[in-house]
Amino acid sequence: VWTWSPMAVADLDGVMAVANDVHASFPERREVFAERLALFPEGCHVLKDAGGRVGGYAVSHPWDTVWPVPLDTLLVTLPASANRYVHDVAILPALRGGGFAGEVVGRIVRDACRDACSSLTLVAVSGAQPFWERQGFRAESGPDLSGKLESYGGDARLMKRSLTR
Repeated sequence: VWTWSPMAVADLDGVMAVANDVHASFPERREVFAERLALFPEGCHVLKDAGGRVGGYAVSHPWDTVWPVPLDTLLVTLPASANRYVHDVAILPALRGGGFAGEVVGRIVRDACRDACSSLTLVAVSGAQPFWERQGFRAESGPDLSGKLESYGGDARLMKRSLTR
């Protein structure tokens, strides 16, 4: 049985294994995940089985601009913001289709609403735009966007979901 739980430092090896499997084309250092966990632990979740194996993770945090955080970038501090950025949701291929991604996105949305956030933004990669659209996100467009998404690959789409307070 796989369930979502708060991420802990002890989970980072498993998180890195999932990240390297799911996002081999978008590598990020362990320090990036460790920093997000240290800065905003309430936005970090892991999907684990009864034996403690990590099969997925989700990372979100406050962010104050529409522009995405470049991949593999340390933040140092987080803004006091009424918006939230979904850094990543990754599920091992063998576990996809079980509703786990939708479940954790629902948790992120509920937490953001509870915290009076006005919106969630993210960058959809590797053909994930249809999944995010089913979660209520819409593609954003505008000048200078392609340069901001360069590190995410050619099919990257900035997406936003407005939240009602």
